[in-house]
Amino acid sequence: MLVGYDVYNPKTFGTRIGEISIAMGKSEKRVSARAFILATGGLVGKGITGSYNTLKEPIFELPVAAPRKRTDWFRKRLFDPAGHPINRAGIMVDDHLRPVDKKGEPAYDNLLVCGTQLFGFD
Repeated sequence: MLVGYDVYNPKTFGTRIGEISIAMGKSEKRVSARAFILATGGLVGKGITGSYNTLKEPIFELPVAAPRKRTDWFRKRLFDPAGHPINRAGIMVDDHLRPVDKKGEPAYDNLLVCGTQLFGFD
């Protein structure tokens, strides 16, 4: 397990991830594994990034489910007890926690998503 490093440039083979690059100081390390767990955080942790109207997952470019219109991202009251819909934005997964594409099919067979990146959790 590696914590706190920048991950980028995944090498994929169809629906499998073969290896990823990790920035380690001034060098890069390629890491291969049978499976990977994506736990890079939500909006606050920068595991989901975006612009004014769009959201994305930056490493594997997974689709992020969120209200379509930015005007629906927030409630009128800052401290609304129901929270803000944008805080529930995240990656949709199947019953095995594999991220799904826009058709609902697993995007990668050996990638699991957990934590605040999961759609529907605040």
